[in-house]
Amino acid sequence: MTRKDYEETKTLTFIVPFKDLPKKTLQIGVYDHDLGKHDDYIGGIVLSASAKDDRGKQWINCIENPGRTFEVWHYLELDS
Repeated sequence: MTRKDYEETKTLTFIVPFKDLPKKTLQIGVYDHDLGKHDDYIGGIVLSASAKDDRGKQWINCIENPGRTFEVWHYLELDS
């Protein structure tokens, strides 16, 4: 298995006051888990109102549509 073909689905829930969303940033880092070895950084993603492309669009959709669920797939980046 390479980093390219790894796929995992997780549902995460965060309680944040709605009025604070435009100022907040969600930064997610993903690491492998090696018993007895160093856990390697696989990649990450940053979601915020100022993020580029789909990452920013998803955040803006959440702000503009309170209470609605959005499901979006994002590729991890090595420099997040």
